[in-house]
Amino acid sequence: MEDTLIVLYCIVDSFCKEFYPEWEKQLLKQGLKKRRTPSRLSPGEIMTLVIYFHIVRFRDFKNYYTRYVMVYLCESFPHLVSYSHIVNLLKSVAIPWCIFIHTLKGEQTGIYFIDSMVLKICHIKREKQL
Repeated sequence: MEDTLIVLYCIVDSFCKEFYPEWEKQLLKQGLKKRRTPSRLSPGEIMTLVIYFHIVRFRDFKNYYTRYVMVYLCESFPHLVSYSHIVNLLKSVAIPWCIFIHTLKGEQTGIYFIDSMVLKICHIKREKQL
């Protein structure tokens, strides 16, 4: 899994090095650029941790970060921040992360899969009341 993490970080970091300068130019043109204080974790590291969370398939982000990242990945990410701080930092990479994921999708074929899990929203007796 360590090799997966390294490869993932290299891909994400390369994307961030290309994306962020262009994105900041666009924000400046639109007058939306705000001063942001630099974090100890780079945007590439934050995005890598979020994507890796989905790879290792933890149930929730808090246990993943506090019991896995802070224990086993502290050497790979020497500037880790507290859990509450990483939650605040997740907002700052939401748009770049979505764009990164969008760039990974392949050619659109028109064939897609949808999860068809049944969601029970009310008791069957009240089904016809709506």
